[in-house]
This record gives sequence, structure tokens and C-alpha cells, in this order.
Amino acid sequence: MDKRVKQILKELYEEHNFKYDESKDLYSNYASQLMNLPYEDCLEFKDNRPNILGKERRFLIKLLVVNYL
Repeated sequence: MDKRVKQILKELYEEHNFKYDESKDLYSNYASQLMNLPYEDCLEFKDNRPNILGKERRFLIKLLVVNYL
């Protein structure tokens, strides 16, 4: 990931008191914190099966983050 993108996302997390965790998927992690849901409910796949709601949640946050850039 580009250093500039990491810096901007880090600032977003600090502004909203979110925890930045590089071991987790960035968009799913951000979605779970914004939507106050468990991280696993915001993943595209859950238990090796497609998670349609998780995919939609992750996609929405990704759109927000990319447009913020």
C-alpha cells in the first residue's frame, strides 16, 4: 500500500479514535468500527463461504476511503 494512503488512513483512524491494525483487512476493519459490528461480519468471506452483507459493508467503506483520497 502506498505510503500516502497509509498516512491518510492513519489520520482518519486517529480522528475517529479507531484502531489501525495491519494484520486485519483495512476496509473490513474500518467498516466494523464505523458500523459497530464484529470484524468477521464485514469480511467478504466468512468460514470460507461468500458473505454478501460483509462484502457490501466492505465495499461501501472502500468507496468512502477511496473518494476521501
